[in-house]
Amino acid sequence: HYAFACCHGLTRFDIPDSVTILGEGVFKDCANLSEVSVPDSIETLADSLFHGCQNLSRVVLNERITKIGNETFSYFFAQFCFLECLTMLIAKIYHDWNENRV
Repeated sequence: HYAFACCHGLTRFDIPDSVTILGEGVFKDCANLSEVSVPDSIETLADSLFHGCQNLSRVVLNERITKIGNETFSYFFAQFCFLECLTMLIAKIYHDWNENRV
């Protein structure tokens, strides 16, 4: 939890494929963080993961995201990231529902 919280020198972060879990608030209040890549090994975006990352403008997600925690994308201005995540989650739910109908 909170591994890089308040790390103002962090501007970009590529999460390695070997990482399978991101704990709560890992990037919380990293004011200068602008870009993050989330590998296929991550399925959940934890609570407060990007809370307060006011300069975050690009989050590269994977299609395996199945859960978005509370306040994951709160208090920053790149709201398109939230919409992208929400769209992916809805698509995943629909796909799973459709698969189970057969």
